[in-house]
Amino acid sequence: MVAATQLQPPASSASSTTANTIDVESQQINAKTSHFNLILGQVGLIEAVLNYNYTGHGITDSLYLVEFLPNDS
Repeated sequence: MVAATQLQPPASSASSTTANTIDVESQQINAKTSHFNLILGQVGLIEAVLNYNYTGHGITDSLYLVEFLPNDS
């Protein structure tokens, strides 16, 4: 009689069932620009971009500093 050997599962698995620490359902949804506006409109010129208080004055001595907006995706 031959005994069947069983393979033990690895200690770490890609199909882990542990919960993520980030609650996906409680994340804030950002307003997205529609496909139509991306094609025909001013690309990326949404209210958040126009109304953001950028550092600098836009002159040679005090250039605007380019930075990502909060909640930018």
